[in-house]
Amino acid sequence: MLHAVGISGASLLFLFALFHIYWAFGGRWGYRVAFPRVKSKTVFKIGHIEMFLLGVGLAAAGFLILGRMKIWTIWAIWRYYRSGVLLLSAFALIRAVGDFRYLGFFKDRRFDFSSKIDTWVISPLCLYIAWVCIYVSLFN
Repeated sequence: MLHAVGISGASLLFLFALFHIYWAFGGRWGYRVAFPRVKSKTVFKIGHIEMFLLGVGLAAAGFLILGRMKIWTIWAIWRYYRSGVLLLSAFALIRAVGDFRYLGFFKDRRFDFSSKIDTWVISPLCLYIAWVCIYVSLFN
């Protein structure tokens, strides 16, 4: 069961990474619902380089989970996998809770479509990734 949980969490991170890299190279599909908007304008201004780096970071987080489970590993950094996965769980939990304005479960703005997608899809997936990281870190 540990492998199924860990692989599902890493797969979600790889999927998020693919979306961010796709958006970094100019893709538009899914962009409008993934980022909060106010009066038809995106709240966060993220450039192409930042979006690409975020995608690379999400892919690295997926490899971090796989490394903790000893599926994909670099032996030289083995001792850092557990603390890295716990730090990743903290980041995912913070993203799920949100900034109390535009993102997460406790946001103020809840009435547009991107806010509903964030509440019902993205934030629960971040919560799931946080749980996966804690589970993989403690029971592996």
